[in-house]
Amino acid sequence: MDEGLTPTQAAYGLLTGLERGEFLITSDAIGDFLRSGMQGASPTNNWIFDFFQALVGWIVFPIIRWYADSIVKSAKKNIQIKSQSKKSE
Repeated sequence: MDEGLTPTQAAYGLLTGLERGEFLITSDAIGDFLRSGMQGASPTNNWIFDFFQALVGWIVFPIIRWYADSIVKSAKKNIQIKSQSKKSE
């Protein structure tokens, strides 16, 4: 599970991105993939790197979304079953 960033880590990532002249700044690999996949008309940080990240994201993110959706649907079924059993008691 992703624990997030401390304020110091976030500030370091921001300053590093600014020093490199980046437009959309992220501080980890997951953020980079999301940025590349959802960039739209925004300027790129490195068009070659962004292109390949977007390509990988185009393949991988639907799989991750399918997995996350299956977890939510499974939890929904479990909640419905539990609520129905409580009503019948």
